[in-house]
Amino acid sequence: MNNGPRKGMGQKDATVKSTTPGGMRPYEKNSYLRLAKTPGVEDIWQGHLSLLDSDPSHNTSQNQIANLEDTPNCTGNWIKASIAPDGKFTITNGRNGFSKTYTAR
Repeated sequence: MNNGPRKGMGQKDATVKSTTPGGMRPYEKNSYLRLAKTPGVEDIWQGHLSLLDSDPSHNTSQNQIANLEDTPNCTGNWIKASIAPDGKFTITNGRNGFSKTYTAR
């Protein structure tokens, strides 16, 4: 997710409508949870920790967030995808070296 600390993930969207009786389910109001609940989405990797919503469950694991701070000293850490000939791909967080390999479907 190419997000900034104050844009993208964490936003609450009151305009999302639910097709279920009784209105919206709570995850539909938060952009991170709405994406995380999408069928087929295995993981979310974020460019920045979202500071729009203080609920820690509205961001991915800190291992998968490249930049945790919102300061002039932000180092601009990266997230890299490496693709293998067999279709497997590895995502790496430049801030902490954490990586995870996924199998192509």
